[in-house]
Amino acid sequence: MPPSPLLTPLSMRVSGWRKLARGLVQRPFAPDREEAVEWRGPQGRLVGWLRTPGGTGPFPAVLLYPGGLGPARMFARYRCAVTAADLAAAGYASFRWDPAGRGESEGEEDCNGPRHQDEVAEALALLLARPEVDPARVAVVSISLGIAATAGALARHPGIGARARFLLDWEGPGERRWIPPYATRAPGQASITHEMHCRPEFWVDREAIRAVPRLPCPYLRYQSHWDHVHGPMRQHAVDLVNAALGGTAPWVRLNDNAPNVPVDGSALPLYRWAPPGLEETGRVIVSYLHELL
Repeated sequence: MPPSPLLTPLSMRVSGWRKLARGLVQRPFAPDREEAVEWRGPQGRLVGWLRTPGGTGPFPAVLLYPGGLGPARMFARYRCAVTAADLAAAGYASFRWDPAGRGESEGEEDCNGPRHQDEVAEALALLLARPEVDPARVAVVSISLGIAATAGALARHPGIGARARFLLDWEGPGERRWIPPYATRAPGQASITHEMHCRPEFWVDREAIRAVPRLPCPYLRYQSHWDHVHGPMRQHAVDLVNAALGGTAPWVRLNDNAPNVPVDGSALPLYRWAPPGLEETGRVIVSYLHELL
């Protein structure tokens, strides 16, 4: 079992979010809406879902990219870092889609590589153009291994990437040493095989640590003191934050720590870490959106 989280500003954030949520429930009820959205990618039809809060927009919005090699439906499940329903209840539109080769989308699985990265850029452009969305208030949120696709996309497409207010990375691994073969295996999903894992060329476009120094937007790392895969090990977070600090991002921040400050991997107890647990994660992510969007 993970140790109990210390009382930090992040845990205070969670308490504040509960108060905000109670206030939201007291507003006049207006049901949120969800619309299926399709577009054509190089390999065929891509299917996504735009969810908007009740009421009139334009709304601040979040582009969601799934963890592992998963489909968009993970953002409709309770057991996820944040869901589309969470975001709508807090006043945010969101867009999620099945990357090529997953779920309802056509094409072949690309394991968050260049083709999936191009889709991220296309989806971000689509979201920015929607009349329900305030294009000046759009963030990108990636879950776990999704950072390979989102960081790669924003770095490879800096024109559209610079229009994101920030990239929030939830506990993503930046290098293959943190991604064991078959770690992404789940029922109905593809997996990074041992043969893929052993090929250096496979990782050239899939290690986020190569992309974060070229980010054209701010980078916010969300990291619990008990990682969802690696337990108390947080070196992957340290490495990504420090790599981003040496690059082009306007600002870089780890949780609620001071921005643009390198992280000392030998002094981890001195930093503020997010509380573990998916229920708390969603609340903290929403609190960051309230702060930064």
